[in-house]
Amino acid sequence: MRRLLYSDYETIAKKYRDNIFKNLTKTHPLKNLDDLKKRISPTPHNGYQKYIDYIDEIIKNFEDEKNPEDLLLVKPSEVKKSWDNYKKSKSFCENDFLGKHKALFLTQKELEEAPWDDQNDKTQFNDAIVDALRYDYVRDSPYGFVSYFNDLNINACVYCNASYIVNTNIRGKTPGGKNRLEIMGRYELDHYLPKSQFPFLCVSFYNLQPSCPFCNRWKSIQDSDFNLYTDVKNDLDPFEFELNQNVITSLAIDKRENVRNILLNCKDQNLKTNHNDVFHIEDLYKSFDDEAEELLWLKDAQTHGYQQNIIAVFGKLFSKVGMSLSTDQIVRLLYRFYANGDIHKRPLSKMRLDLAKKLKLY
Repeated sequence: MRRLLYSDYETIAKKYRDNIFKNLTKTHPLKNLDDLKKRISPTPHNGYQKYIDYIDEIIKNFEDEKNPEDLLLVKPSEVKKSWDNYKKSKSFCENDFLGKHKALFLTQKELEEAPWDDQNDKTQFNDAIVDALRYDYVRDSPYGFVSYFNDLNINACVYCNASYIVNTNIRGKTPGGKNRLEIMGRYELDHYLPKSQFPFLCVSFYNLQPSCPFCNRWKSIQDSDFNLYTDVKNDLDPFEFELNQNVITSLAIDKRENVRNILLNCKDQNLKTNHNDVFHIEDLYKSFDDEAEELLWLKDAQTHGYQQNIIAVFGKLFSKVGMSLSTDQIVRLLYRFYANGDIHKRPLSKMRLDLAKKLKLY
């Protein structure tokens, strides 16, 4: 629910672009795309050339470190902007992404056509592109996205911040019976721009948003307005959790019962509505009233001096064993949340942090 700055992840993204397909030879995406072209070319299909042009445009802009618009690194926000502009004007602007790459524009109907029907292949064209680009490898292989996931420092679903998503080590056997250790991602990869409509972005680093299975299932092919990455620092925190002000100021704990519901705020009402409609955030967070209740108890029990005393005690305790804890680390011990830029490291950190600030606990 908190965005990441593109500039902070450029090194990881370029590492992904340069290495993600190094283990593939016979089934490398560029070879697959070339093979796909050969399958389509002899097909007596009216207008098949547009499909060839589409594939050529992907090949020209794929895995190319000298190309600033390499499809493995392209910002999906730029593609969405040009797509939105097209829908408004029904024409391409030469400065927009799709204006520069007109060959990548096919209607949804065209993407779902199979221009090689005479070969008894009923695969939709968009699925054929996704298969050629080896999204299955990126999603499932221990050398795929999981190899870069830990570098993101994300352990909670980017949409709801309520469920853990992690890499785990899995012990298994090779076909020869030897022990082996593999990494498995306990999360799903959602596409900010859906691969059914934008198959050329199906393996683009910035278009892959790690999420819990529930959010991924709820989103399905719906349009989500929440893009994990941004260029603007002021856009990092579009959402804010809060409680009813009457609950916060009430001194009678028993009167707070059944009125603790956690609310979601957002300056952009369209984004709030979309996020709630797609991911049911406020309905989900009603299940976490006990979290808000515990923070309210702490508010009743603590004064600023008490908190400072606790911080001092923790500091002395850890210094005895040669450790030094920052104030943020001690607050994490007290309230069980990561602060500010680290909320992705633990589920519910966003809610706990926002409510702690509202209650002046932090």
